[in-house]
Amino acid sequence: MLLLLAQPAYSASIIGDFGKVKASQEQSPSAEATETPADEEAAETGSFASGKEGELTDAAEPLQSIMPENAINDEENTTLVIFSQNASDNSPTTFTIAAMAPIKDKPPAQTGEEITPQISLSDWKFAKEVSDKNEPSRITRYFSKNDGTSWLWIQFVDVYEANSWKWEWYYPSGTFYTGCKGSIKEPDPGYYWSSVKHACGIYIKDRDPASNPGNWNAKFYLDGTGKLIDANFVVSYDYKESKMAKGIDGDGNPVTETTSFSATDDAAYTWFRLENVADPLHIEYKWYAPDGSLYTTSTYDTQNPGTDKKWDGYKLWSGIYIKDNTPANKCGSWEVKVYIDGKFKYSKGFTISGCIPPKKCDIQPLEAWVEKDGEVFNNIKTWHKFESKYDAAYKDYNYDINFDLFGPSGSVVASASNSGTLKPGWWTKWWVQYGVPSGGWQPGSYTSKATVTGQCGGQSHAASNEAYPKIPTPPPAPGAPPPTDFCDGKIETKTTDKYGNNLQGLKIYLDGSPEGTTTADGKRDITIADNGCGKTHTIKATCPNDNFCAEKTSTISYDGDVNSLGFVCKCPGIIPGLDVLTESDSYKYQKNAKVKLNADVKNAEGSLVKNVLLTIYDPFLGANKIFNLDSGSISYGSDASRTGLQAFFLSAYKQGFLPGMTKHKVVVEDKSGKISVNAKNMDSTPLKEEE
Repeated sequence: MLLLLAQPAYSASIIGDFGKVKASQEQSPSAEATETPADEEAAETGSFASGKEGELTDAAEPLQSIMPENAINDEENTTLVIFSQNASDNSPTTFTIAAMAPIKDKPPAQTGEEITPQISLSDWKFAKEVSDKNEPSRITRYFSKNDGTSWLWIQFVDVYEANSWKWEWYYPSGTFYTGCKGSIKEPDPGYYWSSVKHACGIYIKDRDPASNPGNWNAKFYLDGTGKLIDANFVVSYDYKESKMAKGIDGDGNPVTETTSFSATDDAAYTWFRLENVADPLHIEYKWYAPDGSLYTTSTYDTQNPGTDKKWDGYKLWSGIYIKDNTPANKCGSWEVKVYIDGKFKYSKGFTISGCIPPKKCDIQPLEAWVEKDGEVFNNIKTWHKFESKYDAAYKDYNYDINFDLFGPSGSVVASASNSGTLKPGWWTKWWVQYGVPSGGWQPGSYTSKATVTGQCGGQSHAASNEAYPKIPTPPPAPGAPPPTDFCDGKIETKTTDKYGNNLQGLKIYLDGSPEGTTTADGKRDITIADNGCGKTHTIKATCPNDNFCAEKTSTISYDGDVNSLGFVCKCPGIIPGLDVLTESDSYKYQKNAKVKLNADVKNAEGSLVKNVLLTIYDPFLGANKIFNLDSGSISYGSDASRTGLQAFFLSAYKQGFLPGMTKHKVVVEDKSGKISVNAKNMDSTPLKEEE
């Protein structure tokens, strides 16, 4: 039974001075399933908005007023004058309204000789609107990205002479954004400007300020007096700080700040703080594994503060689980990237160490045996045993098992397959019975190979073992000629490095004569056909560059004897080799019979190699034949014109591969005969035919 489990995901929104708490938790109950689902990675997200519950501070709304061409004079003895000038493309039209009054109306203490030219800054404000009398409204320093304009409004009093001024606005990064200018003429003789109101602003909605949230800066300069105003205002929100931590407390603050985490830690969090949030925000967290791949993504949407309101502060965080989750097995340098409204805001790097490698499938091949070894004349039956040493806390090993029976020449005689499930800590035993093939059994040694392939908890694993049934030579029928005096056998060689890895392309020699190269499984079988039993042979293995590896001896003690030799070699820099696999329609022929030899050239994966050059030495011709194999396979024929043990020698070449070589042996007998009759007389004289 397989269990599906979804990690719980938590979210929280806290409003007020740690007062009202709204929290929710969602968790999927355990459920049964018949298939293993893909791993679902859970991310923890949350937010914390500070400020008094139900009391939000002012924010902004789009500008709606339009400056008139004329102003109305509502003050006795005062003339209102409108000065309008064009600003840059990023700023609205600047305008100034000034009130001109006669000097004689000044209070007595400020008239006559006591009057001196001066200019006094009376007031200034940021605002969302300015009326037709140049009065600011919806005054604030905090603007939504959907507000129309941010105005900087300024008022001077007691202006006795002409003046000019300018505004400058700067991005949160400090880079200059735009500016505008204004001026006022000198008042008429006997008059002064009792009040001068200036206003200029920048557009926000659908302009750069809307896509560049943060702490903007505005400066105002009055000619001759230098900079008078240097103030900041916020568009949308003000990003303050970010941290990595192992946890988040109940007040929404990080706990155990660090960028170094252990595989035994519960989670890793990224936390950041915003101030003066005037818009609802969409937060996205992207977590990247050490290999650069995207591990998981989480999102959160902040609450809308409402029109002309803002959140004084917002604390937000997201986390990934570590312990007992995938990150506990992926040590190295991680990264989290945070986006606000789709725009990159910050990234944090952190490390996870002390990972425990995931437990792997551990399917061990145990013994394999033949049920009637040495007594098989009809069906061959073999047994194959495997054991799962996988941790019992993990899932079963679901596998397919394939059986292949190889004949004395190495070719496949028969195949079968099945499937099964092996529980952790259990073993399984299979048997397979091969029926008599077409043409009957050929005497000699066979190989029954069983291979299991499957998965443990998503990890693939394969294992195999072999049994070696033998088909004895049947006794001769009554009156049949005696069998030949050959002692047949086989020497199986296996080459590996010191770590147990198979070595392909090593050269194998029998009594100084090359027998071929090892195949992808590190093997090369040598067919023996001695004139008599008990002969000892010397087997040598060399690296592809002919460096010596090892040398051993083997004796064929009886007809059908099979010996195995293992070589451990050190051959650095081995490149993929070619496997030359041969099969003949028989291993024993009568003189002048047709010999049919099939050859395949394959790579380490067992696939045919196309466009390969194959050389065949034909012992009956005493010459080499060269073929270019388009398909990687050939069927070659020759006449058995010589008796005794004969050997075909095949070698394959292709650029990018080590050469592959093999030797294929056949026995040729001559059972033809001639009877000569010589007749003589008693006195030993030739017997003549009577006439």
